[in-house]
Amino acid sequence: MGGSSAGVPNVYLRDLRNGRTLAVTTFDRAGGENSVLSPKVSYDGRYVAYSSSLTPAGRRPAPDQIYRWDRVTGRVVLVSQAPGHERANGFSSRPSISYDGNRIAFTSNANDLVAPAPSTNEVYVRDVTAGTTEIASVTPDGAPANSGEDANIQGSVDPAISGNGRHVVFLSGATNLFEKPERYGGPEAFARDPAVGG
Repeated sequence: MGGSSAGVPNVYLRDLRNGRTLAVTTFDRAGGENSVLSPKVSYDGRYVAYSSSLTPAGRRPAPDQIYRWDRVTGRVVLVSQAPGHERANGFSSRPSISYDGNRIAFTSNANDLVAPAPSTNEVYVRDVTAGTTEIASVTPDGAPANSGEDANIQGSVDPAISGNGRHVVFLSGATNLFEKPERYGGPEAFARDPAVGG
């Protein structure tokens, strides 16, 4: 098993069938209390998505990003990727991964992942194979959801993606996700099917 210095948070994958533990990240110096968070594993155990304030090489970018690790190849790819293969310019967190590991939903307050630029936390879905990122927290006309009026939830957060990667459920305090704002009495859970736009 790959190791790291004591006290440095890392992500590990345990194979319960063969009793092996693999190191997904191998940071060997302190990167902060929350340097690695929210690991999620694909159905077959090949891929692990996680958020980190450190790059795979252990350097600290600003701010936190989403990554996907491949158990077979050892490759780590950037999920919260802005056009031009740059890291997103905002904090990205709470990944959720499809069964095959290809589609990953996450929350971000970045404003450079899609156009038009959002102004609050939004939910995104990255298709790693296609190299595309789409926003899931959108209004009926396709605009980003607003930040809402609830002090506890700014925008849209905490996504969970279905096994086939088609549906995304998330929590939002936005007041413009439906055409009738009187539906809202506080934060609500929403489900989106990108294939049909609702």
